[in-house]
Amino acid sequence: MSTRKEWSTLPQQLLLAIDTMSDTVLLADADGMVVYANQIMLKRCGYDPDHLVGQPMTALWIQPNAITQHIMAELAANRSWRGRIQHKTLGGSFFGETVAISPVMDAHGAVTHLIKTGRLIESTDKGSEVSDPVDPTYKSILDLMDDGYIETDLRGNTTFLNKSAARIYQRSPEEMIGLNYKAYMAPDEAKRIYPTYNEIYRTGQSSRIIDFEVIGKHGTPVSCETITTLLHDHQGRPVGFGGIIRDVTEKKRLTTQLKESEESYRRVMELAPDAITISRVSDGKYFEVNETFCQQTGYARDEVIGRTVLDLNIYANPEDRKRIIHALRTEGRVSSMRVNFRHRDGSLLHDIVSARSIRFKGEDCILFVATLINSLVEAQNALNESEKKYRMILNAAPDIICLTRLADGRYIEANDMFYLRTGHAREETIGRTATDLGIYAYLEDRGRFIAALQENGQVDGMEIMTRFKDGSLSSQLWSGRVVEYNGEQCLLVVTKSIDDLKKAQELLREREESYRAIFETAADAIFVTDLENGRFLDVNKAACQHLGYSVDTLEKMHLKEVIHDQYPYKMPPASMDGSRSERVIFESVHISSAGTQIAVEVSSGTVMRSGRPALLSIVRDVSERKQVEAELTKYRQHLEEMVQERTRALEEAQNELIKREKLAVLGQLTATVSHELRNPLGVIRSSNFYLMRRIKDKDEKIDKHIRRIEEQVSLCDTIVADLLEFTRGRQASLARQAIQPWVEQVVHQMMESESFDITMDIAGDLPLVPLDQEKMRRVVVNLLDNAIQAVRDRQETTQNLNAPYRPMVTLRAARHENGLLLQVSDNGCGMDASTRRRAFEPLFTTRARGTGIGLANVSKIVSEHGGRIALESELDQGTTMTIILPYEAAPPAEPTD
Repeated sequence: MSTRKEWSTLPQQLLLAIDTMSDTVLLADADGMVVYANQIMLKRCGYDPDHLVGQPMTALWIQPNAITQHIMAELAANRSWRGRIQHKTLGGSFFGETVAISPVMDAHGAVTHLIKTGRLIESTDKGSEVSDPVDPTYKSILDLMDDGYIETDLRGNTTFLNKSAARIYQRSPEEMIGLNYKAYMAPDEAKRIYPTYNEIYRTGQSSRIIDFEVIGKHGTPVSCETITTLLHDHQGRPVGFGGIIRDVTEKKRLTTQLKESEESYRRVMELAPDAITISRVSDGKYFEVNETFCQQTGYARDEVIGRTVLDLNIYANPEDRKRIIHALRTEGRVSSMRVNFRHRDGSLLHDIVSARSIRFKGEDCILFVATLINSLVEAQNALNESEKKYRMILNAAPDIICLTRLADGRYIEANDMFYLRTGHAREETIGRTATDLGIYAYLEDRGRFIAALQENGQVDGMEIMTRFKDGSLSSQLWSGRVVEYNGEQCLLVVTKSIDDLKKAQELLREREESYRAIFETAADAIFVTDLENGRFLDVNKAACQHLGYSVDTLEKMHLKEVIHDQYPYKMPPASMDGSRSERVIFESVHISSAGTQIAVEVSSGTVMRSGRPALLSIVRDVSERKQVEAELTKYRQHLEEMVQERTRALEEAQNELIKREKLAVLGQLTATVSHELRNPLGVIRSSNFYLMRRIKDKDEKIDKHIRRIEEQVSLCDTIVADLLEFTRGRQASLARQAIQPWVEQVVHQMMESESFDITMDIAGDLPLVPLDQEKMRRVVVNLLDNAIQAVRDRQETTQNLNAPYRPMVTLRAARHENGLLLQVSDNGCGMDASTRRRAFEPLFTTRARGTGIGLANVSKIVSEHGGRIALESELDQGTTMTIILPYEAAPPAEPTD
């Protein structure tokens, strides 16, 4: 063999004998580098001689570096070593041997070579452990470790690991031996940790805890922590790395959960409507309080944390504190205990208190939750005081109100309006049912009402034909709720007559029919054409006669087909926002079906047709007038009197045209002036801002006047915007979008600017709706501004009267059967019947400084969206504005009140 250089002096017969031995023989130099291996050793390892010679003898061993160093230390001390060693093959498999390693010394006693002989440990040998050649004590320690232990060479190839390390890396020990760290790490992760291991190699210092992530055999990520040290051989040379591995995947997951839990806890504390406190058991000092507690008690958070209830003197009755402590000691909790606390200003706070013992941030604490019931107590007191007034209020209601027993449907109470409208006396009503009295004109209506009540638990505004005692019928809107009355489940029904509404609807239908009749019977030709492509959408009979075409034929034609090329139509002038709302009058020439040219005078303007702008043209045949004008010119000298008469007629017609044009110009001038006002307003605002920045030593009076200028400029700007929106506002540009994000933004801005809390009730499953966000934003701002003003007006009134009042403004958004519901409600001063009727009327206002344009604009914008707006208001009770926006773009609807 080419590797027998060291053994050249031995007889060939001896070398042959060694090669044919059944035991493995390996010769290494004094440093443990292989210089010779017999055939059986080469066969078992899978190496050829050229690849094996020159490698460290220890590179073939699979065992902890500590054991390897122990073996090499024994040999360096000229002592032989016997034991078991597990070897790895070139193909990655393992085999175990019972090994004897002895030093070979020269004449001076110095070690020159190491000779290793080994016998294969068969798997059938009793007591043998082929895969576990490690020292039993050492192995027991490694196998009992829950953490993993792994060793690698300097290139990062695994040389040894325990079972826990294989489990953490989700591979078998056989798969891990010889595997490079890049094979079980993402490229970025391997690149990230390389400098750390390089520093350990350079400095020899153990690393701090290293966080890294490995990829399991099936792609599962595993988060790990390790402390790594540099491994040395028996001569102190670096040979690899050894480290303790810990699986921290679950720890990281729990840490994330804890962080999310703490965030949720903080959000609960912040958003909870009840007062929540956490105090330490050891000293009774407050550990944590939420904002609601501070608002209710009047103390700032930094005034409470670290102090006790005794420091704050918060209990109105000290006995309540003793009751709470007793309940906590005996039962470990407090549930729904009625307690009175004292506000910072001395006023009483009525609360329902619950308490539990908890562990918080490693300490024993008490969690208190207090629900403020001042309003409930006040309501109970008011209820007791107003019980005598109940009958008077009930009887003063303008609607029919009755109460029936849910079990049998018998009347147990009704107001005077019930008896007045139905004609039934109290004695013949109480104890009988609606069926007994024949209240339902159609019995199937009763079935519908009961079915809706069972399905939804309530009924709102169901139209039912009601029969009175005298046999007359009335259309009523029935609303019902299940209530408890005198300990019984009862049905409270309120009905409102809609006879007047029905009459109004019938009148509207008749008017529409009248308008259609006028359209059809008009002597002048009337066209309705698409503003974009000029296609005929509608024509009257006069138009057909004028052009000589049938209705069906015209509806397939375009306007340009009947207009002479030299006399094109003039389009209504576009306003600043791009819309065409003004009327234009001009002359043109039509071409009939017979080819005849007809001189016409056209009055055109835009109208909405199926949600799209259309051109409405009223056409008058002026051919005769043109002929008369020609005759007047021809015979002017001979027929002076006739000319003068015709001239007067023409002047009157011309004056009428000029008058109309002036009115149109006046409308345009109004819009222009309103627009131009914004330029000086902008100058005032910028100058005010400049003064505010330049004046360094401002006193309170200067600040007051600067703020007043800014407020008045904003007021003027709002008035201008409202006037422009009402007179010449652009047509709504609808785009399907979510309403929640920008509505919440508007509410937060209003709360910040107005310093007023607004309650939001926005459903989380709202669909996308077609809307113009800019215009709808104006709607929401107007409604919230009106609500806040109404609440503040009532608040001022109640303060003057020393009456209890809790202001409230709520914005609600939810799904509705007819579209998206957007509702703003308040408990402000409300409106009387006269104000409600005129609420949407332009220029009508009850404010001293209002313009009367706000609600008119709201109604106009909602109509442009094809939606509906409804107003409900009671004087000194509050107002609710309800907007229904369709899920699909639809023709605009008329506002209702």
